[in-house]
Amino acid sequence: MAEITPAESRRDLTKLKDSHDRQKQEMKSQQEDELTSLRDRHRQQVQEEERAGQAAISHIQKRNQQIIHDAEAAATAQVQAVDSRLDQKYEQLRKRKESQDTYIQELKEKQNTYTSSQIENLRNRVQAQNAHVKELTESHEKWSDKYQKQLNEQKEQIQERTTEQI
Repeated sequence: MAEITPAESRRDLTKLKDSHDRQKQEMKSQQEDELTSLRDRHRQQVQEEERAGQAAISHIQKRNQQIIHDAEAAATAQVQAVDSRLDQKYEQLRKRKESQDTYIQELKEKQNTYTSSQIENLRNRVQAQNAHVKELTESHEKWSDKYQKQLNEQKEQIQERTTEQI
């Protein structure tokens, strides 16, 4: 599973909220359209029924009022259901983000610990190598001095022989 960054989580939350707002607006618009449609039908029926008589008008009005009430109740229930689902999704995403933030923090701490130990190991190795180089340098200087003395002695001996031969 790919890890979601905090920025992606915030973006997802924003998208989810925007989607919820759009759905809510669409449902409102749909409800208003339904109400408008119902009212239009009601007016038309009233006009037709006025010609037929006052008793039929009263009956139709009561029936239409019940339809409107039922449509409003259904729309309200749908909005509440959508709100509830979105709240659950939001809470899940919030918990997921908290979990990811905790995981990221733990990884950072582990990385810092690892990096610190690696740096310490490298420092120790550099110190050991520097000590070794120093030992080699001292040893080299000691041997170099010894061989330089021998070389000088041999040079002097050769010069003495050369002067004796001359």
